[in-house]
Amino acid sequence: MKTNYPFYSNRKLLVLLLLFLFVIQILAFVFYENINNKSYNAMSKQLVLQHIVFLVQRLRNSNVKQQNHIINSLNNAAMQESITFIPVWATQITQQRLWQVHKVLVAQSQKLQLSLQLLNKKWLNLNVNLMPGHSSLMIFILCLEVGFFILMLFIVWLLYHYSIPLQTLREAAEEIGFNIHSAPLQSTGPEVARETYNAFNAMQNKIQLLLKERSLMLAAIAHDLKTPLTRMQLRTDFIADKEQYQNNMADIDSMNILVEQVVAYAEEESEVADVTRVDVNALVESLCHDYQDQQQAVNLNLRQEHVLMQANSVSLKRLCSNLIENAIKYAGSVDITLDADVDNIILIFDDAGPGLSSDKIKYITQAFYRVDKARNQNISGSGLGLAIVAKIVQTYRGYLTIKNRTPTGLQVKITLPKI
Repeated sequence: MKTNYPFYSNRKLLVLLLLFLFVIQILAFVFYENINNKSYNAMSKQLVLQHIVFLVQRLRNSNVKQQNHIINSLNNAAMQESITFIPVWATQITQQRLWQVHKVLVAQSQKLQLSLQLLNKKWLNLNVNLMPGHSSLMIFILCLEVGFFILMLFIVWLLYHYSIPLQTLREAAEEIGFNIHSAPLQSTGPEVARETYNAFNAMQNKIQLLLKERSLMLAAIAHDLKTPLTRMQLRTDFIADKEQYQNNMADIDSMNILVEQVVAYAEEESEVADVTRVDVNALVESLCHDYQDQQQAVNLNLRQEHVLMQANSVSLKRLCSNLIENAIKYAGSVDITLDADVDNIILIFDDAGPGLSSDKIKYITQAFYRVDKARNQNISGSGLGLAIVAKIVQTYRGYLTIKNRTPTGLQVKITLPKI
């Protein structure tokens, strides 16, 4: 079962966090600019008032030529001034009401358009922009905020880009835990990632070679053992004593079963690797009929029709037959239930045997672990039946649950994914 790498599982959260930080920075910038504008506006009005008072005083003491020179020298983009014989703007203040200039300034927020009457009955027309332009400092701060956000996005991209090899390597390690014959990693990405992938592929090849050599060795041992076992069986046929004959044949059968199960345990990976679409209903039903033909108490309950899954029919049949034989060996009978949901198939094997103590259930899927004394002292086994079952279930990424039944007996529940 794959698990998500923390960085990947929280990518959306990280992106949302970055967006949140960016929005907070922008809001802080807007708030700061608003405060700055208000402060600038208040200061600007005070300066404009001082400028108007100073200008009126200068114009009072100047002739026409000097007045024109003063007006032309003080005109700029933020403040345009002119002297006319009639007022230009609707807001007009006579010479006797100059104190009202401050009141007019307070009432304006963006632009002041005012005509002031001078002592010579002429009008001083003022067009003043009270809103500040974007100062260099504000533009710098805005650029800094945008640059900070771009830097954070770049860092996130770097984390994402250089975390991909780690994610790929983790998934590949999980995959070979289930299937040692999975496809090798593609040598792509940064140089250190390619070197790691190549080393990982080399390790996988070595493991495959070791498993192959182990299977070949066990197959050779099994083949070499078959010949003396066959000779022993032929010699046993000439034994006249019936009891001795039966004892020898039981030993020979036990050795044959042990050899077959050891080979089956070693070769399980290669068989499971070859999967096709299997009708589980038909496979289990056919297997149960085979045991019933041998007068074995095997009962089957099919709760779903046409349960299909991607599997290797040989390994799936071995899984079921090992559990059936195990139940028959210790309990004399077995009840099988086959069910399915949207994603999984469920196989339940119930027997009415003596069960197991709770401290031994967790060990019975280990290879060569035997609990004959807990079940039946007269029954021998190789200790590989349930180990093979557990190995097959693990290969299919399934779940194996073993528990005691009430009042007696044992239940083995297997959950396998359909795909």
